[in-house]
Amino acid sequence: LTDALRSAFKLEETDAEAGKLVLDLRETMGQGVSDNPPLRVVQTATDELIRELRRSLNYLQTQNDATGPSKIDQIVLTGGGSKMQGLAEYLEQKLGVPTVSVGVFDNPLVAQPATVTDAGGEYTVAAGLAMRGFAKAA
Repeated sequence: LTDALRSAFKLEETDAEAGKLVLDLRETMGQGVSDNPPLRVVQTATDELIRELRRSLNYLQTQNDATGPSKIDQIVLTGGGSKMQGLAEYLEQKLGVPTVSVGVFDNPLVAQPATVTDAGGEYTVAAGLAMRGFAKAA
């Protein structure tokens, strides 16, 4: 989404990231394509992502195990993009699957530094890799 904004408006990455965080995809729900040019770019990129997610979900749901077809109960968003306003709600509306945004600091076992004011979504990959190291040591 950041790259879509960056290339559409010839922005530096930091400016595109900051711009993305002030947009709210909920403004596009229930209507067609947004009249707001940056929001339109993000909506188009998100709709492309949704098409890919839908293909993956359809594939997963056709896979059978001993209990029958697989069921997707929830989509969990992590990473810096998960901080975008309305992204979880937009995906949930389009895909029909409950969707939540989580970060490292949503886990009560992880201490949140006083200097961090959000859930730490952008730290999830680093935290996962760190935990993987502990799992191998065990």
